[in-house]
Amino acid sequence: MSDTATDRLRNAGVTIWLDDLCCDRIDLGDLGSLTKARNVSGVTMNLEAFKRALRSAPGYEMRISRLANSATVIDAAILDLIAAYVRGVAEVLYSAYRATGGVDGRVSIDVPPDLAYDTGGPRSTARTCS
Repeated sequence: MSDTATDRLRNAGVTIWLDDLCCDRIDLGDLGSLTKARNVSGVTMNLEAFKRALRSAPGYEMRISRLANSATVIDAAILDLIAAYVRGVAEVLYSAYRATGGVDGRVSIDVPPDLAYDTGGPRSTARTCS
């Protein structure tokens, strides 16, 4: 039985989240490894970090090119990219979700400040992503 720092945190009731939703985490299987080796059971997506990843991570080039060629409106294209990765993360974290009755195994996305007090907008968008 392993006794890493994250094992001790998990055993103390701490849920470990990764604040780094990016394509490589899904495409390369890195997130799956982190769930096993480091007890990661939740992921959050910071929109500023996502913007930086879009500009620099090579894994997005093909997806962005496909969306550009389809003449997708920019907001819809971004939502499409985010939704694809949220679904991928949800698949990886589903066993944690199921094992904890939905307490763990979640994905969180930061919303723009103009939606901070608008509960209907983010909920509607989340339903679109599912």
